[in-house]
Amino acid sequence: MTPSADEIEEKLLRILKENRPGTKVRGCNNHLDIYERAIQKEILEPLLKDLGEQDLIQEIDDLGHDTHFKTVWNRALRGQSEDWDCRTLSSLFVTAAVRDVPNFFDQVFSSNYDDIDTALIKNLPVVLSGGGMRPYTGAGLKSWVTGEHIDIQMQGLQACFCARDGGEFQPPPELIAYKDLETSKEPIEFYGLMSFHASEVDHETSDMAWSAWRKTCDEHKLDRRDQYESVLGLMLMNLGPLQTLGISHMTLRQDESVSVEASPDGFTVYRGEVRGLKRVVDEGQFLCGPRSKFMDFLEAGGFSKAGAGAYLDTLAQSSSGFSALAPAGSNFRFMLDPETLMAFEMEGNEMLYELNKRDALPIVAAGTFEMPEMITHRDREARKIAATLSSEIGEPT
Repeated sequence: MTPSADEIEEKLLRILKENRPGTKVRGCNNHLDIYERAIQKEILEPLLKDLGEQDLIQEIDDLGHDTHFKTVWNRALRGQSEDWDCRTLSSLFVTAAVRDVPNFFDQVFSSNYDDIDTALIKNLPVVLSGGGMRPYTGAGLKSWVTGEHIDIQMQGLQACFCARDGGEFQPPPELIAYKDLETSKEPIEFYGLMSFHASEVDHETSDMAWSAWRKTCDEHKLDRRDQYESVLGLMLMNLGPLQTLGISHMTLRQDESVSVEASPDGFTVYRGEVRGLKRVVDEGQFLCGPRSKFMDFLEAGGFSKAGAGAYLDTLAQSSSGFSALAPAGSNFRFMLDPETLMAFEMEGNEMLYELNKRDALPIVAAGTFEMPEMITHRDREARKIAATLSSEIGEPT
């Protein structure tokens, strides 16, 4: 049996009574946060678990946008809600219920919650008992792929994603795995670094180099904080410097390393620590491009030509950087997919250590050899699923 609006209203009244303005709860910045936390834990999560067990509502599919709301909703249906899910679901329903309260934000940050309480009591029990809710968006409904918000509506007790323009809800665009550059007519010395600092370089020089890079990025508007919030944003953080400055900027896991294999016909950079190859490691921010491009921004940042060259030479001999030659006629390929670079297949804060070369993924290749395959993390996972299914039914992969 699904709870009636009266039963939900009774629970809501108790929550409002027990959490009057002035109550303090760790992690809540205002009183509405406190309401949302209590409503999720005491009403929403038990409700969704019960409805899921009765098969009255289904898991939701955001077609690959990977919204946090989808993850938390589906977890709640399975009775697997986590402590950190604390307001993801309720925030949407609460803000939708109070959207028409006059001077809403003034009331949120005051001690007068009468109009907000009235709106919650009037609207929330109707929605949570199956009365439906028109399209709305909020925290947790941003697409991890595009960075854009998505609407969700309630059709009875079932949440359904919908397009914000009223059209048909669409999956995100297909992701590009890599970027190829034009074949070189002349040999090019390439340089890569994971940090502007090294024990062999004094702190003042390292800071000067870092400031030169930041200055160049700021001048070209290449590093915006909002770009960290989506796959496409992180991809642009990589592609922007590559196209504008000639230097790729790859964001890896914090403290992750890369490994370099150089030969007379070029070089390949692999994600993680690969046995037998030079390891470059520091803060998980990997820059790679022609040495001349590094010289350009260093000299623009105050280095002399000789000073910039000496600095790069020193870093290249340390664990923070490397240099390698791409001969004339080389092709170039740079990985763009952030989910590959950040090793989304790994749990928690695990790092990629002691890899065999055959198991390592190339993220930069430059040379006269055939360019290695680079595909997105999502395509790699789809291949694994297909291989598993083929194995189970006895078909060749």
